[in-house]
Amino acid sequence: MKRSFHNIIKTILLISHHKDPETQNHLKRVAEYSRLIALYLGKRKLCNGHFIDAVYHYADMHDIGKYMIPDEILFSTKIYTPEERQIMNEHPELGYQLILKTLKQWGGITDDNLKIILNIIRHHHERFDGDGFPLKLKGEDIPLEARIVTVADVTDALLSHRPYKKPWPLSDVIKYLQEGSGKQFDPLCVEAITKNMAKASQIQNQYPDHLTDNAIKSTG
Repeated sequence: MKRSFHNIIKTILLISHHKDPETQNHLKRVAEYSRLIALYLGKRKLCNGHFIDAVYHYADMHDIGKYMIPDEILFSTKIYTPEERQIMNEHPELGYQLILKTLKQWGGITDDNLKIILNIIRHHHERFDGDGFPLKLKGEDIPLEARIVTVADVTDALLSHRPYKKPWPLSDVIKYLQEGSGKQFDPLCVEAITKNMAKASQIQNQYPDHLTDNAIKSTG
């Protein structure tokens, strides 16, 4: 039943890709960056192989709640109004509630993998300093899997093209992440990705984007 449920969750993600298929490589890159970070932490005995595999397999679900955001906001190419930004910022909680409802249909299956899925979806926009959303968790109160995906997601956003910017040079990406260490980001996760930035660049080249402006706005 657990395996079947996991397949259902992946099917939900696959269906969401039909709405916006051009974000698939963004999600692949975030998963690969997340694995890079988790492997680094694993070498420091901060997580085990099971955790690393789970983070890798479920990091691509972090933004599943975005597909419950109205299209006129999700695919807008304009700067969001405060009201639109508030709606967009609901996507972690929307995704979390979607998976919870699906869980109930399966009799409330629970295991460590499902906790990791839920934590990634709900908490990948929390900040290490407590100024994130939706719950304003701080420091190690933020689940490690979410702290990892936060850094992976921002790394990809900086390395990727957007309507308002070109991809950043690696040196600028490293500087930004280091300046945010202890503020927006877990310092160890920043250390992990910046020490592996050459591998991150290889991942970026392996899964390039071929995006329209609308699809670009919806990633990250």
